Amino acid sequence: MTQMTQVTQVSLTLPRVAVWVSIGAAFWFIAAMMVRLMGTAVFDGGWRMALLFALSFPFGLGAVRLTGTLVGLRGAAFLPAVVVMTTTATLLDGIAFTWTGLYGLPLESRVYGAAWILWGVGCILLFALLDLRMKKA
Repeated sequence: MTQMTQVTQVSLTLPRVAVWVSIGAAFWFIAAMMVRLMGTAVFDGGWRMALLFALSFPFGLGAVRLTGTLVGLRGAAFLPAVVVMTTTATLLDGIAFTWTGLYGLPLESRVYGAAWILWGVGCILLFALLDLRMKKA
C-alpha cells in the first residue's frame, strides 16, 4: 500500500476531527500563554526570542511524536490530523492577535509572539513531513 493510499483511508469522522481540533487548540493555548507569560522580556526581537525560535525545532519534533502517539496514527495516515491541528492553531492565533487582548502585550511584542506561534506551526508541519519521509525510507 502506498503512502498516498494510506492518507485517503483515514476516515474524517466528526469525533476524530473534534479530537484533532481540540489538540490543536490546546497546543495553541499553551503557546499563547507562553507568549503572555514571557512577555516583552522575550518577545522584543532580541537574542532571547532567537533562542526561543531555535528551541521550537526540538519542541516541534516532540509535539509531532507525542501527538502521533495520542491519536494513534503514523506516517501518511497522520498527515490529515496534523493539517487539522495546525490549521486550528493558525486560525486561533489570527483571531487572538486581531480581536482579543489574550497575549497581553504591546502591539510590537504581540506581533513577535504571534509570529513565534506561526513559526511553531511551521516546525510541526515540517517535522510531520520529515517523519513521513524517514518512515518511508
